[in-house]
Amino acid sequence: TGRLDDPPGPLVRYDDLESWKTSGQLDGPERRRLRHLLKRLETLNLRQSTIFRIMESMSVIQADYMRTRSGSDLRPVSLRLLARRLQLSPSTVSRALAHRTVRLPWGREVLMITLVPGQRHVLKDVLRHWLLDSPAVTDSTLARRLKAERGIDVSRRTVNAVRHVLQQEEG
Repeated sequence: TGRLDDPPGPLVRYDDLESWKTSGQLDGPERRRLRHLLKRLETLNLRQSTIFRIMESMSVIQADYMRTRSGSDLRPVSLRLLARRLQLSPSTVSRALAHRTVRLPWGREVLMITLVPGQRHVLKDVLRHWLLDSPAVTDSTLARRLKAERGIDVSRRTVNAVRHVLQQEEG
């Protein structure tokens, strides 16, 4: 066990369960408790499966970061994109990530949400470093460099907006 494609949690054998319920060994209250218990198990299994699917997808998206350990290799990804990729609602992904941590391959434990940095967050980090080296570079040049070096396709206007936010944070 331990593989991501293994069924999560306890496996319920529904055919055996049906024969047990119809055997007359359970009275009414016991059948209701059993139904309630099965519903809880199914809910827990669904939650665990969702978290495993999210982790598997994030490990693919953030493979460069996992390989290099460099924060500059974190890929921008939104909850909406991740949800679409997994065919889930964004709120489901958000709840699954909330307050949960993951231990990275090198032993560091981080909140799972840190592996899903939004585009603006990544742009701010990258541009902050690039603008230290050459503050007079144009927004168009930065947009082209982001596409060429980081695979991030943004407009000159977006670069300008992020540059403006960085200037406000400094001053």
